[in-house]
Order: sequence, then C-alpha cells, then structure tokens
Amino acid sequence: MVDHLKRLNITHHEVVTSTSDLAAEAARNNAPEGTAFRGDIQTRGRGRHGRDWSSPRGNLYLSVILRPDRPMAEWGSLSLMAAIALHDAMTRFRDRGRASLKWPNDILLDDRKCAGLLLEIVDGAVILGCGVNCMDAPEDVTGWMAGSLNQDAADPAISPDQLLEALEISLLARYNDWHSGGFDHLRQHWIDAAAHIGDEISLDLGQGKVMTGVFETIGSDGSLLLRGQDGGITAIQAGDVLRARPEGTETQGGKQNPEGADHAAGD
Repeated sequence: MVDHLKRLNITHHEVVTSTSDLAAEAARNNAPEGTAFRGDIQTRGRGRHGRDWSSPRGNLYLSVILRPDRPMAEWGSLSLMAAIALHDAMTRFRDRGRASLKWPNDILLDDRKCAGLLLEIVDGAVILGCGVNCMDAPEDVTGWMAGSLNQDAADPAISPDQLLEALEISLLARYNDWHSGGFDHLRQHWIDAAAHIGDEISLDLGQGKVMTGVFETIGSDGSLLLRGQDGGITAIQAGDVLRARPEGTETQGGKQNPEGADHAAGD
C-alpha cells in the first residue's frame, strides 16, 4: 500500500490571527496536501460554530491542508480520524486510561477538555485545525471544565514541540489508514478510546433543539447513535454533548455538569 501523505510541511509563526486562516489562504492558492501552519499565539482563534477559542502562548495550534481522494460525503469523519491521532500522540506521554474522546472532536484528560479539532472546507480542500492546551487552560469557562496536558504537577512536563513531533507521526499514519479504508477502518479505535458510550447524554443540535438518550455507539460514518426512551435509534451527524451521566443514575440536586463550550485553547 502506498501512503497518500508522507510528511507535513510546517511553517511556524510566532503570532497569527488563526492557523486555519493561513491554511485557507494557502489552499486557495493551490498549496499541496500536507502544507501546515503552526502559531505560538492566535489573536482570533476559533472553534466550532464560530466560537472564540482562547489561544495564549504555551499551547499547540496547528492547521493542516488535506486533499482527500475519498468521496466528499466521508470528509466529515476526518475530525474523528484526527481525534484518534491526537489521542495516540497524547498517550505517548500520559496514561491511556486518563485520556478519552468526546464526540465528535474533543479530547479529555482526567475528564477535562484539553484539546479540540475543527474542519473547514476551502476550495475543495479540507483544513484540519487542531488546538491543544499544553501549558495553559482557560479559567473563565462556561461549559465543560477545561484542562491541560500539564494540569497535574506530578506529571513530567510536555512541551508543544514534543507533542507536535508525536502528532505528526500519528496523524500521517491514521490519515493514510483512513484514506485506504475509510473511517469504518478506524471506527473501533475511536470506540475503544471513547467517553460516554453507554451513558445518558443530552445533545445540543443547534437552534435551541436538545435531544436526550443513551449513547449507544458510533456508526461507520462517525455519526452518534442515540437510543431514545422508546428504544429507537437516531443517527446524529452533528451536535455538542451538553452533559453525560451513567444510564439509570440520578443527578445531584437535579443538575448535571454542562458541557459543550469550545474554550480549550486552540483553533
């Protein structure tokens, strides 16, 4: 099997508006697949749905241009592919039992959101944005509590450079796997690292619509399969997990921990 992508060509900037802004501009100018941009600070970092994304120095902000040959209908699963790759890289430094994947595109460490991914399509290219809290996590957060890879003083410190080196290796491997066999080829890897499967969750579907049910698993396309009270299964293509708790348990005081804000540092 021939690899679709063999290396990343990363340009490093000290301050950028957003690494994905640079990648989008390069994509419009026909930059090749694997062209990537890293910033030490982002002044206008963004998350999903246009949310602001805190981007101070000390974290990893990276955006990569991908030009997949697989059908466009499959491109949405690239965020789950990248989440697996980022989980691979993080767990080179942290115990696998501490890190988990929050559907569809966040990574948790000790149940705190420490990383997120963003996909954008620009002129037929996919811009994959990645932000990881390495040294710094926001303090003023509405939603799921933010964390960082270095939140536990007892852990050996991980620098953005160390994480990037590991991430480049894992991203190339997982992307080439995705390219050869689609997301179904990687689906079990995502499930094995997943948070909240089997839990009762609430999903924000946008425009004020919220669905509640049990997170059964994910489909071959990366959709979340939600079991309702009537036992029926609904495939959710996009949304934010607002809260999760083990099925059948009661919440304390009728409340649960809310989730879903894109406030971990990154793009």
